[in-house]
Amino acid sequence: MMGNPFNRAPSNGVFPPSLSPKWWWRGDLGITLDSSNNVSQWSDIVAGLALSQATAGNRPGLTLAPQLNNQPALVLDGATSYLQTGLNALSLAQPSTYYVVCRITNSTGANTVVIFDSRSGSTGTRTVLGVNLGNYYMGAITTSNSSQPNDFAAHAICAQYNGAASAMFQDAAVNNLITTNPGTNSQLDMIVGTVQGASTLFLAGNIAEIVIFPIQHSLQQTSLMMQYFNQRYGAHAP
Repeated sequence: MMGNPFNRAPSNGVFPPSLSPKWWWRGDLGITLDSSNNVSQWSDIVAGLALSQATAGNRPGLTLAPQLNNQPALVLDGATSYLQTGLNALSLAQPSTYYVVCRITNSTGANTVVIFDSRSGSTGTRTVLGVNLGNYYMGAITTSNSSQPNDFAAHAICAQYNGAASAMFQDAAVNNLITTNPGTNSQLDMIVGTVQGASTLFLAGNIAEIVIFPIQHSLQQTSLMMQYFNQRYGAHAP
C-alpha cells in the first residue's frame, strides 16, 4: 500500500531555509506501507534515496509518537526490524554531518544498540551513531560521559565527521558529548536500526527524522537544526 495515513502538515517547526541537506528522511513523508501497515520503504525527500526492507517480518511499524509531539515515527522492535539503502548508495566523503531525532527504549544496561550504521571504505562497517551501556559512541565502541539517552524521551543527536577529529552533540549545540577520531573513510551506505550483518544490536524505540549534510556544521548551523527539532518534536533543544 502506497502512501502514509499518518501524514501531517508540517505545522510544528520550520526547517532552516539557509541549510541544504543532501538527504532528508522525515516520518510524515516518503513512506510506503505494506498491507500490514508496516514500513517497506522510506524515501528521502531531497533525492529520493530509499531505505527499504524486503523481508516483511523485519519491517518497522509507524506510529504517532506522543513522546515526539505526536509526529509520525518509525517503531523499531529491538529484535528484528531495520531499514537499509542499497550498497554504495551514499558514497559520502568527509566532512559530513548527521542528525537523527529518536527515542531509545532499550534498557540502560542493554548491550550495544545501533541507531544507524554504514560500511566504510572498501570493507568493514562503521557505526555512525550508537549506544553502549547508556553511552553514545561513534566509530568503534567508545564510552563517553554523555547524559543517559535511555530516558524514554525525544532527543535530537548530531554526529559530525571531518576526516581528522569528529564530534557528537545531544539536543544543544554546546553539549559536546564526544570528541574522537574514528577515521577518514567515506560512508558508503546506511542501515537504520542495527549494524550491518548483526543478529543482535537492534534498536528498540522510535526514529522520526534523519538529515545528512555533506559538510561539517558550525555551532551556529547546529543550533539552527536543534531549534527546528525542538519546535517540531519537543526534543530537549534550547
